[in-house]
Formats: sequence, C-alpha cells, structure tokens
Amino acid sequence: MNQLSYLSYLNVIFSLNQPKFCPVVSWQTNGSIIANSTMIGTVPIGMFIDNNNTIYITDQHDKQLRIYNERDSKLKIINLTNFSPSNGIFITNHGEIYLSSQTEHSQIVKWSKDLKTHVTVANIEGICYGLFVDIANNLYCSVSDNHQVIKRSLWDMNSLSTIVAGNGSCGSTSNTLCRPSGIFVDTNFNLYVADTNNSRIQFFKQGKSDGETVVSKDT
Repeated sequence: MNQLSYLSYLNVIFSLNQPKFCPVVSWQTNGSIIANSTMIGTVPIGMFIDNNNTIYITDQHDKQLRIYNERDSKLKIINLTNFSPSNGIFITNHGEIYLSSQTEHSQIVKWSKDLKTHVTVANIEGICYGLFVDIANNLYCSVSDNHQVIKRSLWDMNSLSTIVAGNGSCGSTSNTLCRPSGIFVDTNFNLYVADTNNSRIQFFKQGKSDGETVVSKDT
C-alpha cells in the first residue's frame, strides 16, 4: 500500500455504530423487546449495527442473513445456501459483508454490497466467533477453540495468517486468552478482545503479545 492510499484509510470512519456515552451512564435493570423472531429469525447468532442503524443478523437455523433498515422499517432476508453462519459478522464502510461459517474449518465469505455476488476470502482452522476488518484492510478472527486471535491481509489472498493475541492455550495470564469472542481494532491497530471465559476485556498494543486488562468482573 502506498503512502497516499494509507493516509486515505486513516481518514475512514468506522462502519460500526459507536454511540457516545457520558462518564456516569447507567442502564435500566429491565430490558424491553425491540424485535421478535419474525425479524431476527429462529436461532440468531451474530449481529452487527452500522452507522446508519441498519441491523444485520445471522440466523443459524434457517441459514439466513437478515437486514433491517431503521429508515424505512424494511426487512430483507438473504438465503445463505449451503452456508451455516456463526457469530462472526462484519460490514465495511463500502457495504461489503463478511461472514464466517459454523464449521471446524471456518470459511470466511465476503458478499458484495448489492448482495448479488460472494467470494471466499479465507479458510481458517477453527470457528471465527468474532470478525473485524481494520482500516488497512486486514481481517481479524477470534478463534475461540484455539484461544487465539489471528490476522491476515485482504490485499493478498495468498498471505498467511499471523497470531496477534493468545498462545493457543486457555489461560488467564497477560499473554493468554480463554475462549475469546468479540474483537475491535482501533485506528492505531491496537486490539481489544472479549476474553469470555476470563470475564475480562484485554487490550493488546500493536505488535505486543502481552495484553492489559482494561475491564474485568472485579472492576
């Protein structure tokens, strides 16, 4: 990637919805239902909300992608023939949709914005429970069963995956994870990981294998 292209990526606004909260925000203890099975499907497993408040939901049972547009209150259903989706879903600023499959050898598929074409961009050993595409077009996958987060470039389909967090063993030390799920990468390429079985959020600076706990069940 040349310097001009790289700078243009730095100016990209994240596609995912990032609401602003005040320092003393609080939530009600009782939730309210905003969608039923008609909207979210029989077994909803993955969800993504973009900057336009469009909700993307993967339904594992019916092998569908459901897209609900808040602006016109319309529900679009895409049948994912021969593809069983997992938790992993990510939508880019260009409207491209990345989905991971619920198989031992996870297939990462990219759908075009018009939902007319799709292509396999990666095959991963294990199931991707979290997907993220950073501003430099790198794909991140949290492989929960392997207790790792891996990364690979989407510019080069022949590139190999590299481990960016976790050492492959379930643990609670600074360099281990246990069943990681959701992931987020900021504009400085720092990684945040929902370390599920340790009930903590781990922060990994770019290029560092030791993480810092920013939130845990004890804080």
